[in-house]
Amino acid sequence: KMIYKIPNKKYHIKSQNYKLECEPCTEEDLDMYMPIFFMEWCIYPKTFMKKSKIKNVVFVNNIQFSTESFTQYRAGCPETNETQSLILSAQERNFLYIRIVIHHELFHYIDWVDDLSYEDDQWKNLNTEGFKYGKGGENEREWIQLDPSVKGFINHYSTSALQEDRAEIYQYLIGRPDEAINNSDAIVKRKVRRIRSFI
Repeated sequence: KMIYKIPNKKYHIKSQNYKLECEPCTEEDLDMYMPIFFMEWCIYPKTFMKKSKIKNVVFVNNIQFSTESFTQYRAGCPETNETQSLILSAQERNFLYIRIVIHHELFHYIDWVDDLSYEDDQWKNLNTEGFKYGKGGENEREWIQLDPSVKGFINHYSTSALQEDRAEIYQYLIGRPDEAINNSDAIVKRKVRRIRSFI
């Protein structure tokens, strides 16, 4: 059974590799965020959500994700180990960005629990020969326009890591399907077919 949680005090999670520190939401935040969340969440069948293995959806503010080397704000975060939670920041005010975060982070969660890995050699082989992903989504905090000479990607953020590439294709399929399905890039089209098959 999935439980929706709205902590009324600071919310902490600590794992071997990182920790999360979050603030409680305000009523104003929730009044804005929750209708958008449930409008997006309700597109998923119950059978799909059961297979996702998410036990908790937690609504907080100011998600701070920390490792030994950095601390950064996140608008959402899958937590698959300690609490089996999808943690979402309700302080966001951009409607389109809220939608992106919900579906993008949900995909990260199901992508991991499927086989406890983000690796996908067949996906890597879809890219042009010699392409190497960047240093991960955590190192891409500013929006950058995709270089048109780079083939096989729906946006620049997708080039940062394989798991971000997959999650971005997925969130486009949910939020902007025409841009994904009817993309003129043949590699993107093959990635779209792979994500649709995975789902």
